[in-house]
Amino acid sequence: MKNLLDKIITVPNYPQEGIMFRDISPLLLDADYFSSAIDAMYKLLAESVDIKNTVIAGVEARGFIFASAIAAKANCPLLLFRKKGKLPRRTIEISYGLEYGKNILEVHQEDLESIQKSQKEVVFVDDVLATGGTISACLDLVKKYQIKANLAIFLMELNGLSGREKLSELEIKSVLQI
Repeated sequence: MKNLLDKIITVPNYPQEGIMFRDISPLLLDADYFSSAIDAMYKLLAESVDIKNTVIAGVEARGFIFASAIAAKANCPLLLFRKKGKLPRRTIEISYGLEYGKNILEVHQEDLESIQKSQKEVVFVDDVLATGGTISACLDLVKKYQIKANLAIFLMELNGLSGREKLSELEIKSVLQI
């Protein structure tokens, strides 16, 4: 496998002082590296769950990139968690903390109801696991509908930020640990 870290640039003090932002744009710009990243994340999915009984959940914004590619490769449905005000139908929302602030996520209520009826399992896919706040909020929304969720897959996990501990209800798999 290609060394994916070769295509991830660390940008100090972005979006605010003290944050080390991991820019995946160079990885996305190189088709071979992007394909390798998707293959590695897909492998983590395939060895962990029954794919035919799985819904991939992607989180705005960079998580959409990886979640949609993996959902297409696995032939799985894709559930989107969006920032407030981006979804046109009836939604449910949850606020959550980030490394550098707060935000609100929404999901279509009828999408969760449909998944609940199908009894499929949700697998969260995102680019980075930092503090775990975003996926924790998504998990809270899914649990409100008694939807099974036991796994989260990340391109990279940032060590030292306690994200894994915050998501102790989930099995965490990441391609890279930084």
